[in-house]
Amino acid sequence: MTTTAATATPTAPTDARRGVGLGRVARGSWRLTVRVWRRGWWVFWLLLADALRRPFRTMFGTGLLAFGIYVLVLSARWQDQAAMAALALLAGLLLVLWRWRARRSYEWVIGRRWGSWWRRRYVYGPSWKTLALRHNLYVTDRRQDPGLARALVLAWADTPRALRREGQSVEVAHLKRVRFTGPTDHLLIALPAGITPDTVAAACDSLAHAWRVLAVRVRPAGPGWVWLDITRADTLARPLVLGGVPQLTDPASVLAGLGALSVGVLEDGTSWRLRLRGAHVLIAGTTGSGKSSLLWAIVAGLSTAIHAGLVRVTWLDPKGGMEATPARPLAHVVDRIDDMADTLEALVVELDQRAASLAGSSRQHTPSVSSPHRVVVVDELATLTALADSKTTRRVEAALGALLSRGRAVGFTVITTTVDPSKEVVRWRGLHAVRVAFRLDEPIQVDMVLGDGALHRGAACDRIPLATPGVCFVRLDGVPDPLRARAVYLPDETIEQLGRAYPAPVDVGLPVFAGPSTDGGIGGGEGHSGKPGEDGQPGRVGGLDPDADATPRRTRATSRPGVDTGSAVAS
Repeated sequence: MTTTAATATPTAPTDARRGVGLGRVARGSWRLTVRVWRRGWWVFWLLLADALRRPFRTMFGTGLLAFGIYVLVLSARWQDQAAMAALALLAGLLLVLWRWRARRSYEWVIGRRWGSWWRRRYVYGPSWKTLALRHNLYVTDRRQDPGLARALVLAWADTPRALRREGQSVEVAHLKRVRFTGPTDHLLIALPAGITPDTVAAACDSLAHAWRVLAVRVRPAGPGWVWLDITRADTLARPLVLGGVPQLTDPASVLAGLGALSVGVLEDGTSWRLRLRGAHVLIAGTTGSGKSSLLWAIVAGLSTAIHAGLVRVTWLDPKGGMEATPARPLAHVVDRIDDMADTLEALVVELDQRAASLAGSSRQHTPSVSSPHRVVVVDELATLTALADSKTTRRVEAALGALLSRGRAVGFTVITTTVDPSKEVVRWRGLHAVRVAFRLDEPIQVDMVLGDGALHRGAACDRIPLATPGVCFVRLDGVPDPLRARAVYLPDETIEQLGRAYPAPVDVGLPVFAGPSTDGGIGGGEGHSGKPGEDGQPGRVGGLDPDADATPRRTRATSRPGVDTGSAVAS
């Protein structure tokens, strides 16, 4: 009997073997699918929702997930698993390095997109519809008359489910987009017909408590759209201290920056830029709220232009110079209440003369050394309007009215601070284009300073903590939505260094007040510095003081340190 030895020769994989391998992968995938469906069926609903909303992104993500599951779970080769783990580790290290070395680009490309998707999907999306229904952010359309008895029941239990049973359609405000910007989230809401931004603003406090956040504010985003600004962390909790003399740019650049002077930081982390040129500023707040921080931030920003003679500051401090005394090297400080009305009237005289010189040649004032931009700071206005005698009050209100109404085009900026923003104190409140509200005592004062509806838009100035002086809400000209900001703080040492580094020229005082000339005009001849003459008559601003003497007279010129006793024309 003969036997034949069978020899095994290596052969290439056949199609059958390939089919067996693919079948094994298919069976394993099916078993995994069934296991996920039984234990986590909600994943398929999420994938289906994403597929209907963003089909390309969902297909790409599903394919990537399937490939990862095949390599890590179904593949028997440990080399593939190690390679995939090493690749994932390398990608994670690259992301960490990117975030460490270029945080801004990382947040813009990955951080904000990932944060927006995550909060839209798992933070605000699941709870928005429930909260909108609880806060009446929906409208209903009655399709049929349910009768009087059933209407009373619906009025008592006005729930969307009951309304749908009775043949009514319910349209809820829709969460369209979520934008993640670090400590602040922005929700874009589509409003159904019948709901206004004021309706959403009334629910902001309740929404803040529901989401466990610090504040929720609303701002219009166009007809039928609003943005909900959700503050999760207070970026203005820490004070901004200017520890040294700022390295300022050349005077021309600072002068050009009068339209956007950096004085602090906004809630979103950007620089707070205050417009001085062509606008007047009203600053309101209780004692110790941080109003002086903003004043010193303005002076620090103008230091280079003040030193070059392109900007001149006149500071009226009725508190005896306690606040403005360190500013004497930089500004003309008036600390006597009796001299403040005369100072304002002298400024009106300069305003009239400057307007007469610009008539027919230019419609806008250009600051120069001979004709600088005037910044008039009136600290604690209530001392001059509510607490002074009636004659002084009339003179101050008349002079301020002239400066506020006619000073914008001729290079005058008036900055007024007050504790009480009522009309009895700030008569010309509507002439201030830029308004800043620090901590206030009563909620009604918020709308007095920032305009009607500011409190409903989230400007809770009455809730600013005592431990955060300098935090405020600012309203810009033409922008109804108040912005939360914090002014920079200058220590006393920095203020002294600022005065030594950038002192104003010697002739920073007011131009000499010239009485009416013999031909009936203003100016010419000798004058005085705005103080009452020896005859006890008050200073005059042409046509503003009804009690002033109308006859021409010569007065004795007084010389004071820092006051120019030359000509009345500063052109």
